[in-house]
Amino acid sequence: MSSEPTELALELVRRDADACVLAVSGELSLCSAGLVTRAVSKALLDVGRVLVDVSGLRLTRPSAAQLFPTTLMAVGGWPRARLVLFGVGPELARSLTAMRVAETVPLASDEAAARRLLGRRPPAVARYLDLNEGEGLSLPRRARPHVGTPIESSA
Repeated sequence: MSSEPTELALELVRRDADACVLAVSGELSLCSAGLVTRAVSKALLDVGRVLVDVSGLRLTRPSAAQLFPTTLMAVGGWPRARLVLFGVGPELARSLTAMRVAETVPLASDEAAARRLLGRRPPAVARYLDLNEGEGLSLPRRARPHVGTPIESSA
């Protein structure tokens, strides 16, 4: 029995006018998650709409799957950045649902279904905002547009 970790492979399948399609296969562990995080982040920042084929993906640690919602949130979240995982088998779907990944990153059976989901808002939307980077506005005023709280008039 080999003690060497199974390699993780990441491939750019295609990039068209609508989206970037990546394929991830092999074992996703906490050690290999960085490779996927960098590739998905770059694609989201470059194109904004990313489909990831996970049909060949195995989770060594289910918590490693948190890279998908965390990466989406870090680059601005929906609607600016849109991410859908497809080719999700029953076992992987159970893990992603249990880890609450499917709440912010939709799951699809195939690429056609994934493309349709790019236009739909996921059940939950998460975004990251560094309030220390703002200039001139108070922190509450900068935060309001991101949480949906209307700005009150100061009359």
